Amino acid sequence: MSGGSSALIRWLGRFGLGVLGYLAAVVAATAVTVVALSVIGVVAEGAGMSGLLKNLRQIPETFVVGIIITVQSALPGFLIAISAAAILRWVKPLSYTLAGGLNGAFSILVLNFFTETRLFIMPPGLLIPCIIGGLAGGFVFHRVCIRRIGNWGSA
Repeated sequence: MSGGSSALIRWLGRFGLGVLGYLAAVVAATAVTVVALSVIGVVAEGAGMSGLLKNLRQIPETFVVGIIITVQSALPGFLIAISAAAILRWVKPLSYTLAGGLNGAFSILVLNFFTETRLFIMPPGLLIPCIIGGLAGGFVFHRVCIRRIGNWGSA
């Protein structure tokens, strides 16, 4: 096998692992965000056990919708973060975790842009859960992907 084809195979493997890492990050971020939103909903309503059970029953549907929204709205920030990671040669989990949290907030702006809503129309309780979910997503991305390949800037 020539050096060019082995480099291509290595690149394709890294790309595939990056896609897998992104999907794992989206699942983790969405799950954490949905749970945080459910907890906030119960606390905000001052609801007892009946409110908690109502929120628990809505989690599967909310999770599916959240996955669909997150895959699309988090992608621009993810691509920016991966570019920064390659340039700055990130390898530590904290870098990816913090970038994920920042992307959680940024994804709300992306969502607002594409849905043509204003930021103040978004529920105020959405920002903190999205940041927390983004932190989880960034950490999971590091665990799935970066631990195996090192940094994006290496050959």
